[in-house]
Amino acid sequence: MQKPYSFMFFLFAAAFSMATLQPGVALAKKRVVLLPFDADSAKDAGKTVRGFIQDLLKNNYEYVLKKDLKEAEGAEIDFRDLTPETVKKISKQFSITAFVGAEINKVKGSYVFKTKIYNWETGEIVTPKEYTFRGKPSQKQTEEMAALILMAIEEMKEYTPPEEIKPDGPVVAQVEEKVEKVEPLTPDKNKAVKPPSAIVPNQVPAIQAGLVFGFLTRSLDFQPTTEPYYKTSAPSLAPQLKVALYPMALSGDKESLGARFGLHLSAMFLPAFESYPANDKDNKVATTVMDINAGLLYRHPIGENIHLTPRLGYAMRTWSFAKKNVLDVPSVSYSSIDLGADVRMNLANVAVVEAGLSFYLPLGAGDLAEGEYYGESSLYGLGLRFLFGYKLTQQLEIVVTFDYSRYQFSFNDKGARSADSASDQYLQFGLGARFNH
Repeated sequence: MQKPYSFMFFLFAAAFSMATLQPGVALAKKRVVLLPFDADSAKDAGKTVRGFIQDLLKNNYEYVLKKDLKEAEGAEIDFRDLTPETVKKISKQFSITAFVGAEINKVKGSYVFKTKIYNWETGEIVTPKEYTFRGKPSQKQTEEMAALILMAIEEMKEYTPPEEIKPDGPVVAQVEEKVEKVEPLTPDKNKAVKPPSAIVPNQVPAIQAGLVFGFLTRSLDFQPTTEPYYKTSAPSLAPQLKVALYPMALSGDKESLGARFGLHLSAMFLPAFESYPANDKDNKVATTVMDINAGLLYRHPIGENIHLTPRLGYAMRTWSFAKKNVLDVPSVSYSSIDLGADVRMNLANVAVVEAGLSFYLPLGAGDLAEGEYYGESSLYGLGLRFLFGYKLTQQLEIVVTFDYSRYQFSFNDKGARSADSASDQYLQFGLGARFNH
């Protein structure tokens, strides 16, 4: 029963996408009001479906808030029990094309979704469309229910002010003359509507908080290779916490310029695992790792589903050994300015891909660049990161991550030990969950 709606939803979107590519065609701006849903028997499902439909209406039509209508009327309006007279009156005052509502009822172990859309001309509910589902609706089922709403709105004639069709003579003759002579009154031929989108353009969270568990490896190599080098004994389990917060997007208008500025923090701490010198695998040494990265973000939309996010922050990484004399390799303590950018792209309506690049401008490197080891050096760092997220719900997603960083040394022969250069590399894979709000 439901499959035709899914096909029609995407066919519907494709048809209007083709229409919007035609030059010289103006976009229709139907004004719509979203009503409360009658879904007492399925409150969670009703909230999910209504939220998805609300996002579509905001991005494809001129969305009118109920509170604005109440303030303009100066009287209380019962949007759960509209009369035909009230619908026609408000439609005339505010040029409303449709009042969009729905109800969800439980029938014999299933749920029946029924559209409840009021027409501006008659004030009556247009012929309802129904959809049956079980349990919590999936993303596909939510889209199919939204398709019923969108099709009903597109079948309705856009609101036309009375003065534009007011007859000078007999009503019937005047209406027939308008239809014959004025092409814009045939919307199927002359009007194009912005296509409904399965995802909300530029919809990005105000808060992101994720916990990832992964495996971390490190290798420190010197040139010439006569110098001792070092490996981790095995990939080590590394929990990592990542948080991003956009305060003004959380508390105010998400579309404002201020809402694009945010803060980020990531932290990783490994209190104990083992390392070894490359030429002595049996001589393992307890190792401690701490990694902290914090900074400022600016999230800039590009098109409908891509964001570019420059970042400026501070990165710290320490890697220390319990017994330095055993490894004969110095500890490191990087303090760097993090200058980089990330790209976020929505895929369909259930996934997201993020990729980033950072240049690290080190302020210090710890023992490795001290006189008792290799002395002064030229140093820079590079970081790459990748994330793929799959949405389980609107707020929770499973994420897979990849992180790579590299610090490159060029020594100046002013230390107690001699080496031309060194490469300090870190590789991390992770799997975890991320909360979005």
